[in-house]
Amino acid sequence: MKLKPPDSSLDDYVARRRAFVAALNATEPTPRERLECLKRWIDTNSPYSATEKLANLRRALFEDDDR
Repeated sequence: MKLKPPDSSLDDYVARRRAFVAALNATEPTPRERLECLKRWIDTNSPYSATEKLANLRRALFEDDDR
């Protein structure tokens, strides 16, 4: 199985996110509704897994403690 290089996966994610935001702005009436919908979309479509997100958060927290 061939996997896409990480850079192309991220580029694809950015293009899909831009298209989603454009459609979202045209359909959702209030900023609050748009924000909630965008948060849900990012959580489900993020190129990073939940494990990677947690690892990045822990790393950031521990780096702050070292300073």
